[in-house]
Amino acid sequence: MNNIYKKVFIGLFVVLAMVSCARLETTSKATKTAELDMDEYSTDDEMTEATAPMDKKVKSTKKYKLRTKSYKKQNKSALKAGFADDNKQFNYFLNFLQKYENNTTRVQTNIKDRVVLTVKDSQGNTIPNATITDTSTEIQSQTYSDGTFLSFVGSRYKVSHQQTTSTIAIDKNSKTHIDIKLDTIYKPKSPMPVDIVFTFDTTGSMSEEIRRLKKTIELIYLNLSSVKTKVDVRFGMVLYKDKYDKYITKTIPLTNDLQHFQTELNKVSAGGGGDTPEDLVSALRDTTTQMRWRQDGLKLVFVITDAPPHTDYKDAKPYIYYANIAKQKAIKIHTIGTGGLNIDGEYVLRQLSQYTNGKYVFLTYGEKGESDGTAVGSVSHHTGANFTTDKLEKIVIKFVKEDIANATNSSAIDDDYFEANKIKEETKEQTMSKLFDKAFSQIVDYSSTKLDQNTLSVLPTATTNINKNLKLNAEYFGEQLLLSIKKSKTFKIVERNDIQQILNEHKLQDSGLLDETKVIKFGKLVGAEFLLMSKIYIKKERYEIYIKLVKVSTAEVVSATKIYIDKDLGI
Repeated sequence: MNNIYKKVFIGLFVVLAMVSCARLETTSKATKTAELDMDEYSTDDEMTEATAPMDKKVKSTKKYKLRTKSYKKQNKSALKAGFADDNKQFNYFLNFLQKYENNTTRVQTNIKDRVVLTVKDSQGNTIPNATITDTSTEIQSQTYSDGTFLSFVGSRYKVSHQQTTSTIAIDKNSKTHIDIKLDTIYKPKSPMPVDIVFTFDTTGSMSEEIRRLKKTIELIYLNLSSVKTKVDVRFGMVLYKDKYDKYITKTIPLTNDLQHFQTELNKVSAGGGGDTPEDLVSALRDTTTQMRWRQDGLKLVFVITDAPPHTDYKDAKPYIYYANIAKQKAIKIHTIGTGGLNIDGEYVLRQLSQYTNGKYVFLTYGEKGESDGTAVGSVSHHTGANFTTDKLEKIVIKFVKEDIANATNSSAIDDDYFEANKIKEETKEQTMSKLFDKAFSQIVDYSSTKLDQNTLSVLPTATTNINKNLKLNAEYFGEQLLLSIKKSKTFKIVERNDIQQILNEHKLQDSGLLDETKVIKFGKLVGAEFLLMSKIYIKKERYEIYIKLVKVSTAEVVSATKIYIDKDLGI
């Protein structure tokens, strides 16, 4: 783990930490930094890319081009942190697990039949910490900050909050997302209890990550204290090494005394290790069972490591055992893979995060500009769900703030879309090909159900009015979309020249919309397991196309995206 590449990483990390924390050295700034902009020292606006996963051995087909800030003096190979939400890109994650399951020594989990239950009150607000009881085992779990609970096995559940209850049965034919409404009104706690635990690998190669947390913990606290919702934040730590080191685990209990926590944090130092794997399993045990989590609050863990766990200790339970305990307690585990993490480590960290509704954070070295050689500005992906930053603490703050917003039903909706603009360096067809390739790739990756060479019927792109030019562009863009679908080879396309005729004869389509009954009927008529439906709108300066993938057997929308196209790219 201690190698030249790592030393380069460490040096750059130190520089970023010094810059990031310069303002904290003056006490007169303490109250003003409560709402500190993490990009305060940034001046250059540039295009960067986040690719998940980031391990050298794992190449992703998904790239997101985003706007982010960079320092003027920043080295072009500076630290970059990004993240992947594998519960959002669920089909992608299933393919990732399948692809590398034979190349790792990790625990395999059967999660492909995942169903997301969302508990809501009578006004449609989500309810965190509602109780979910599996009636077959009597095991009780809690919902996360956004009211969700992940079910991986068919069962019958009793859902309760305060004095109200409801029951629901889940089987292999259930929809992948189900809302459960309770006859109650959810009132967020004030102040909102927020417990944050850093589960830290403290072996020799982790010294700079520890130093960075020491320097930025006050910044994290001030930013969380600045949110509109009143919060009661507590910090704790579980430090871990390996057998035969100075200690295997060491626990610093949760406390809302920041000065006391900082004092304990300042005592932490890196050392030991030796072989590559470390005893993460013992750390997960202490994190989930020894910490005194507040049952009525938000519970977050940040696992930070550059090594996979030992899975060969005979006296230890598998790491997924403790992930299951975390899920029952609604402890969300975000995992952070630092420089040098191998595929074994990434596999485990992503499993832990997905299973507990968390995210996997990756650190890498970002190059300025675009790395794929394509022209800047033609096609871009705009999303709040994936981004890069040169500050790891910014991601920590973002995740915690998201949970606070979810728990108070004040979260903002991320506007996720693809955009295409006409540029001189590309032909119209090149831009269209790139646009629809990226958009359809996201449709596939973000499917909430497993896709495996299923049959697909592509419906004609519907229009909102009888404008002749709009109909011509609907046909043109529809053809471009179909080309991208065929290139991906994800589905077996149901080739029918009479699809529009069938829609007309059976009166199935009305302005591009099919209700649940019509979806099932049409799918059976053409012999398709999935339908791809799209609808085009015309705006002042662009076309907008909304695309959704529908599973025929349940009439459920399992994936969707939207596209904005410059009018100069139309016909």
